[in-house]
Amino acid sequence: MSIDIVTIVSELGLLIAGIVMLFLIPRAIIIGRKFVSRTFKSRAFWFAGVMIIALFALLSALISLLFNLYPSSSFSGLGINAFLAWVLVMFVYADSTILVTLEMDFLHRNTFHWRPVRTLAYVAIFANVFYLYAFISVTKAPTCSGLCPPVYLPGLPSWVPAIFPGILVPEALLVFIVTFGYALSAVIVGARRTSDMTMKRHVRWLGLSFLVFLGFFVAMIISPNGNLLLASFLVLVLVYTFYGALMSLTRIGRVDKVEKEIKR
Repeated sequence: MSIDIVTIVSELGLLIAGIVMLFLIPRAIIIGRKFVSRTFKSRAFWFAGVMIIALFALLSALISLLFNLYPSSSFSGLGINAFLAWVLVMFVYADSTILVTLEMDFLHRNTFHWRPVRTLAYVAIFANVFYLYAFISVTKAPTCSGLCPPVYLPGLPSWVPAIFPGILVPEALLVFIVTFGYALSAVIVGARRTSDMTMKRHVRWLGLSFLVFLGFFVAMIISPNGNLLLASFLVLVLVYTFYGALMSLTRIGRVDKVEKEIKR
């Protein structure tokens, strides 16, 4: 019996990332409870929520690998639905981070006109998530390698393929990349304009996290067959940046705890 070293290494990478996330979630909740500032408390609790969704997506991918539930050539079924949920939550997290940087900017500059643009960005993200989710629901998982033509489930009305054609999938993915890339740019610039040094360090780590996540998303689109080693490596790097983002809040969390005890 041959042993697939690449798959084993990839599974170990995802397993390690999952264990780290299990550590980060309660840590973020504990830190959030120690904060006095609502802004920092919200950051910590938001972080915990994002990690829960990320852990669910990671476990879905790990289970798919361990039990060979889906073809390795695509993110289909449970894995891709979990990943779409992660994309959506990451964008909302990026938006909330940008809003915090706008509030903490001493000059109150509207970075990249984000306040009026964010409504359009939300519409684009949610509409494309809905489209991709619906498209996946009415098609079969591909059984070939590379780019496969969509195969719709039997018994569907004739209007279903017309409303959810596979030709729109690349456009939907492109909208994700452009919208998320714009939000990433606003996060990076907002971090530079934030006056609070702790928040500046935190947002810089988050900016790096969003950059790695965007790179992971692009890599999975460019390589439909899926480079398992590259994917697991990027996930580990992403988890490391999340760890740095959370630990950047630890010091001020201790200060807030001391202030709370003094007030008592």
